[in-house]
Amino acid sequence: MFDPFWLVWTGPLLLLLIGVAPARWAQTRPGRVADLAVLASLTALVSGPVVLAIGGVGQSGLAYIDGLSITVMALVSLVGAVVLRFSRHYLEGDRRHGVFLQTLALMLAAALVMIVSGNLLLTGLAWLATGLGLRRLLTFYRHRPAALLSARKNLIVSRLADICLLAAALLLWREAGSLNYAALFAQAEAWRQTGLPATAATAAALIALSALLKSAQLPTHGWLLEVMETPTPVSALLHAGIINSGGFLLLRLAPLIDQAPGALALLAVVGAATALFGSLVMLTQTSVKVSLAYSTVAQMGFMMLEIGLGAYPAALLHLVAHSLYKAHAFLSSGSVVELARAAWSPAPGERPHPARLVLALAGSLAVTAAMAAALGVTLARAPGVFVLGTVLVMGLTQLLAQAIDRRPSSHVVLRAIALSGLLAAAYFGLQRLSEQLYAADLPIHVGTASPLDIALAVLVIAGFVGLTVFQIVAVGHVDGPRWRALHAHIANGFYLNTLANRAVLALWPNPPAKAAQGEMQ
Repeated sequence: MFDPFWLVWTGPLLLLLIGVAPARWAQTRPGRVADLAVLASLTALVSGPVVLAIGGVGQSGLAYIDGLSITVMALVSLVGAVVLRFSRHYLEGDRRHGVFLQTLALMLAAALVMIVSGNLLLTGLAWLATGLGLRRLLTFYRHRPAALLSARKNLIVSRLADICLLAAALLLWREAGSLNYAALFAQAEAWRQTGLPATAATAAALIALSALLKSAQLPTHGWLLEVMETPTPVSALLHAGIINSGGFLLLRLAPLIDQAPGALALLAVVGAATALFGSLVMLTQTSVKVSLAYSTVAQMGFMMLEIGLGAYPAALLHLVAHSLYKAHAFLSSGSVVELARAAWSPAPGERPHPARLVLALAGSLAVTAAMAAALGVTLARAPGVFVLGTVLVMGLTQLLAQAIDRRPSSHVVLRAIALSGLLAAAYFGLQRLSEQLYAADLPIHVGTASPLDIALAVLVIAGFVGLTVFQIVAVGHVDGPRWRALHAHIANGFYLNTLANRAVLALWPNPPAKAAQGEMQ
C-alpha cells in the first residue's frame, strides 16, 4: 500500500540531486540549474499540504507530519524558491554562478529534511548539513577577509551547537530508549505526570543552548554581522530561513522543553537581553544590511523570549512573519534607503516636548492593555504575547506624538488612536488564531507566569520604552560630545564583536591576500 508520507521527500530529494550534479554541467547551464531548483522548491511547497490532507498528522518512517512541520516547510520552500529565482540573474556572468546555485540547493534540501524529519538523529544530521552548506556560502568570496572571519566564527559557534544537540540526543536515547518523535512525545506526556528526570532536564537545557548558539544570540552574534560580505541571496536565505532553525528545533521539541524550567529560564533571559541589545544597536547603524542583521539578532531574541515564556504559537507566528519580512527586506534592500528617507523625523534642532512624548507612550500602552484585556490576554497569563504586542504598538509612538503636536486636530488624534487599536486587535487576534490552529501541535503552557517571567516581561517593556524615548529625543542631541561618544560605543555593539574578532584572529589568522586569491581560483 502506498504511503503518502513519502511525498514530502520529493522536493528535498530533487534539490539534493541538483546539488550533487556534476559541477561542469552546472557551470555551463546556471539558468537551467536555477529553474530546476525553483521547480524542486515549489514541489516541496505543494507536497506538504497534500500529504497532510491525505495522510493526516503523525509519523511514518522517517517523516513526522503535523501543522508545525507543514507550515515551516511551506515557508522555507517558498522563500527558497524566491531566493533561487532572484539568484538566477543576480550573479549572472560570475564564473562560479552554477556552483553557487548548487550550494543554495543543497542547503535548502538540508533545511527541508530537518523540518520534516521524524527522529532527532536525522534532525541532527540535517542540522549539521545546513551548517556545512552555510560555511561554503559564507566563503564564496574567499578573498574577502571579513567573509573568512565570519565563516570561522560561524564554524566555532555551529560546532558547539552541534555538540550540544548530539549530547542531548544521547541523553534522551538513554532515558527514553528512542529518538523517534512519536515515542519521545509519548514519553514526554508520561513525564508530565511523573516529573521530568534529571537526564531529560539536562538534555532540554543542552537543546536550549544549541538553539541559542544557532540563532546568533548574545554573546555569539558577531558572525551574523559579517554575512554581508556574501552575495545578497545568501543573506536573504540565511536571515529568512536558516537562522530560524534554532527556533524551529525548540518548537519541534516543545513537549519536552515546556517541562524544563531551567531551559525555559535560560531562553527567556538570553532572549530578552539579545532583543534589547540588537534593537538598540540597530538604531545607530548607517549600513542598511548591517542594520537588518542587528534587526535579525533582535528578532531571534524575541523568539527565544517568547519560547522561554511558554508562548509557543506566538513564536511560530513570529517565525513566519519575520521570515517573509526579512527575505523581502534583503532582496529589496535598495528600496529600504528610500523608505528611510521618507520616514518622519523631527526638524533639525527641534526637540520633542517631554509631555507630548509621555502622553504618546502612555496612549500606546493604554491601547495595548485595553485590547489585550478585551481578548483575554494578561501579563500573568501570557507574558510573551503581551510583551511583543506592547512593543509592536509602541512603534506607533511617533505617529501618536505627531497627532498631538502643537496644534492637535481631533480628527488626526482619533485616527491615530484608531490605527493603534486596529494594530493591537490584529496582533492579538492573530495570536488567538495561531493558538487555535496549532493547539494539537504545540503544548499549552498552563498556570500563572512565574515571578521571573513577569519580571522579564516588565523589564523588556521598560527597556523598549527607554529605547523609544532614546530614538526620538536623541535626534535633538546629535551634535553634543556626550552623544557622539555614546553613539560610537553603541554603533560598535559595545565592542563585543571586536573582542570576538581578536580572539578568532589570534587563534586562526587570515591568510595573506595572494594566498586567498589563489584559494579562490
